[in-house]
Amino acid sequence: MWQMIPTPLDMIFSDIDAAFQAGLPYMAIAVSLTIPDICAACETNPPWTNEKRYVAWCEAYVAPKINHFTGKDCYRIRCGVLHQGRFGRHGDRYDRVIFTYANSGVHGGYILMTHPQHGTIKVLPLHTPIFCKAMVDGALQWREEKKDDRVVAQNIDNLVRKRPNGFEIAPGAHFRMPLIT
Repeated sequence: MWQMIPTPLDMIFSDIDAAFQAGLPYMAIAVSLTIPDICAACETNPPWTNEKRYVAWCEAYVAPKINHFTGKDCYRIRCGVLHQGRFGRHGDRYDRVIFTYANSGVHGGYILMTHPQHGTIKVLPLHTPIFCKAMVDGALQWREEKKDDRVVAQNIDNLVRKRPNGFEIAPGAHFRMPLIT
């Protein structure tokens, strides 16, 4: 249905990488957390998503790539990061979520830590590059699986995209300023 040519998703992947290169790990995490919403919404007409679709997408495409991590964990981290500026929310499976971005050697499962005021707490350390790569790899897998889906193809074509050369507003007439539409 659609050819494997760059799509607006590739712009998102590129921006995640650019955030890392610029030393902006929070930005890379935040943008990565939007990927399941974008992909899950592309599967419906009109494009729309919700918690159930986000969690299901993550269960299928991300959770298998990260130990001790579920679609529900990802959704709760997404809500905390994108809406509250924190990693996780009250009532999560983990008392704390820690994103590392230097080569800390800490990733691949949860750890129990002793906190002087809270006793034993359950901590989920996530290595930022590994986490973001799992999100991007999940989207690449999803895109390959959905390449013949007409609804997905139509909705992907309408995603936000960079237009460095502007765009045609009428036959032969162009808006030549670089923009994002």
